Amino acid sequence: MKQINNLMAAIILSFIACAVTVSCDFIEELQPKDKPNAVGDIVFCDGTAASYKVMSQLSNNQENRMIAIIYKVENGKCWGVSLNAGSCSWGGDTDITTIRCVPEGTPGNYTFSGDTDGSDNIEAVKQFMNFATYDDLDERYPGFKRARHYSGGLTFDKDIADCKDEYKSGWYVPSIAELYEIYKIRNIVKKAISCPDAFKTEQFWSSSQVTSNKECAYAISFNDGTIQAKNKTESGRFFYVHQF
Repeated sequence: MKQINNLMAAIILSFIACAVTVSCDFIEELQPKDKPNAVGDIVFCDGTAASYKVMSQLSNNQENRMIAIIYKVENGKCWGVSLNAGSCSWGGDTDITTIRCVPEGTPGNYTFSGDTDGSDNIEAVKQFMNFATYDDLDERYPGFKRARHYSGGLTFDKDIADCKDEYKSGWYVPSIAELYEIYKIRNIVKKAISCPDAFKTEQFWSSSQVTSNKECAYAISFNDGTIQAKNKTESGRFFYVHQF
């Protein structure tokens, strides 16, 4: 009988220890962070962050101050994707060779070569097209224009009053390689973005030029992960990326 009692006591203590651990982990997730440091962190306009797991605990004011969700962490740096994914055409019909990125494989197993970093593609388009000003670029390439003027709000024309200046610029259209990374954590991203239903039916533009067709750029379906060459005159969704 004593052995049974000891066994029961050990089981109860183990259960309590497990419950305490789970509770502590949840409490830790509820705590705000000085800055984002993990995939799935929600970034607020003042640079602070919180885990996406506490979305249901956020106040309306906090939700209105969200600007991105982290999709990649590497060497102490974080990359976040915008919570708004507006719809427009890619623009132009020129083969912009400096922003070619080539996908190979099948959904779930793509690899990429070429220009996999989209952070300088806005500038690359401006230089390749020999535009004198960014106004010229804005007129021809609406998706890139929105990236230049995006300021972190859930709508493109909405500024967040106390948003840090560094987050009011510096957004860019991801390459197809970067967009595929966002696709891989779509179930997390979907919890925060303003248009989750778009994942079911719409394609999302990358900033990557198709090699074999000057009139097309690459887009991806967030429903099944298929990458396709899409005519630049067609409408599609645009995500924007910022480093944090």
